Parts: sequence; C-alpha cells; structure tokens
Amino acid sequence: MKFWGVKFDGIVVGVNCRIVANRESAARSKERKNRYVSEMEKKLQDLQMQSANLSQRLLILKKDTVDLTTLQEQLKTNLQNMGQQSQIQFDLDQTIKEELNFLRKQTLQNAAVIANHSSDGVGMHQVPNPPPQLQTPQQPPQLFPLPPPPPLPPSGQDFSGHFGYRGYLQSQELAGNSNGK
Repeated sequence: MKFWGVKFDGIVVGVNCRIVANRESAARSKERKNRYVSEMEKKLQDLQMQSANLSQRLLILKKDTVDLTTLQEQLKTNLQNMGQQSQIQFDLDQTIKEELNFLRKQTLQNAAVIANHSSDGVGMHQVPNPPPQLQTPQQPPQLFPLPPPPPLPPSGQDFSGHFGYRGYLQSQELAGNSNGK
C-alpha cells in the first residue's frame, strides 16, 4: 500500500515512492539513450564504410571514363582513316577502269590499223566504236557495305597522276618535247 505524504515509521512514504519511481524511469531513459547512441554509432560506421567503397568505385569509374574517351577518339581516328582508305581505293579503281578502257580502245585501233594496212595497204584507219563486248558500263559507286580497306601505300608514292601504258606514253611525249627544244 502506498501512502502519499503519510509518515510511517518516521519516513514519508509517498515521497520515497516517487523518488524511486523517478530513479527507475531515469535508468530506463538512460538505457534507451545508450541503445540509441550505440545504434547511431553502428550506422555511422556502416555509412563511412559505404562512403569509402563508393569513393573507390567513383575513382574506378572516372578512370574507366578516361579510358573509354581515349578509345572513342582512337576509334574515330580509325574510322576517318578507313574512310580515306576507301576513297583512295575508289579513286584507284576508277583510274584502273579508265586505263583499261583506254588500253582497249588502243588495242582495237591498233588491230584495225594492222588489219586495214595488211588487207589493202592503205594508211591508218580508226575504228569508230569498239565492239559491245569490250565496252564496260560505268557503275555508280557502292556506298555500303564496303570491303575491308587495303593497306595504305608506302609514304612517298603518289597515286594522283596517271600510270600504266597511258602514263608511259605521256611521259614519252613529255620527254620528246623536252628533247626537241
């Protein structure tokens, strides 16, 4: 039984009960506070560990970004080189086709001259049109898909001028003009 404010054996009972209750409540509050602080310290350690891990991952991702940027630049350069190589190949193919057509015409003209010269002994005659089987139609360039590009020519070689039989004839003409002066 509790007696508030009543003296019992010289002690005020109600006041002592209240003091005891306050002490017990303070002990429980202190225990809750200690548990809360320990939980917060544990969470702080976990967050610090996560922060360290994320910092490491960020450094790795930054390095990967730099590596990928470098690789992207290399691939762009390679793509540009491949485009230039395919253009060079296309130009070489066109030049070779022109050279073949020129040689076919020269061959037909020479054959006609030899045939006319041997049959009637008259001067040179030109064949107006080559036979259809020797004519090659011009085809538009095929843009896609492209075959793998050939290796670049060694530096020092210039493929911009004429070469082959026609180039030889032109060089002979130039040599003849320079000797004749």
